[in-house]
Amino acid sequence: MAQAIIVGSVDRCKEVVTDALAQVNLAPHDVDFYSGHQGGPWLRAVTQEFTGMDRARSLDTFRSFGNLGSVNIPLIWSMAQSEGLLRDGDLVASFSAGNGQTYSSMVLKWGRG
Repeated sequence: MAQAIIVGSVDRCKEVVTDALAQVNLAPHDVDFYSGHQGGPWLRAVTQEFTGMDRARSLDTFRSFGNLGSVNIPLIWSMAQSEGLLRDGDLVASFSAGNGQTYSSMVLKWGRG
């Protein structure tokens, strides 16, 4: 059951990210930085590629911190900004997965502008 939920996260990611981008008339190739849920060491890379955001910059935190749940996205943003991967004006798409098969995505313009 757990494996099916994790693998299903990839499909749910594509659904919610595609929907969030469509609501603001953008496409995956417009995204500069992708912050994806990291419930496993492979999940961020797979969801990023499956959604078509493979040109976007990203940052993996799983190998250092494991699955941090709801803290993961803010951690990625903080570390990416500190490392120069996330800059003012970047279009950011994020994907988060939670307990009970809850999935969300948001699209935002980073920084001051």
